Amino acid sequence: MMGGRGRRIRITGQLKAATFAALDTILANIETYRRLGPATLVDNDAAVWPRVVLNQIQIVGHKKYTSTGIFVQYTLSAVQL
Repeated sequence: MMGGRGRRIRITGQLKAATFAALDTILANIETYRRLGPATLVDNDAAVWPRVVLNQIQIVGHKKYTSTGIFVQYTLSAVQL
């Protein structure tokens, strides 16, 4: 018998950095974690989610420049095993 499908997690938010290069580095780091497999996810409330697999990160819209930096909206889907 196969196990359960795991808890599905959907995260939406905004990534912000000082420069385009810094934002691209953040996105590349997220992609690296996605490829590596299960990891521990800690949310903004310091809740710990063990054994989380990042499935996909999707950028919503375009990168935007403001006087305080560069930002982009995103959606991330994951599964807690």
